[in-house]
Amino acid sequence: AMPLEKSRCIINDGAGEQWDAEVVQCFNVWLETKFDASKLRVEENSLIPVNEPMERLVQAVMTLIH
Repeated sequence: AMPLEKSRCIINDGAGEQWDAEVVQCFNVWLETKFDASKLRVEENSLIPVNEPMERLVQAVMTLIH
């Protein structure tokens, strides 16, 4: 697990190179408007709030790429 700000910096640093710049921009908007620490799955150190549409989307993508 790593702190939120460190992971955010890594993602932002890779925008346009390692990560799609538009997706990074959407991630930052989502993080600023939707992140609620009370919903954080602390045991998994996840940035994805439990029972939110983003959680289902991430799970679907992870299933497809594995």
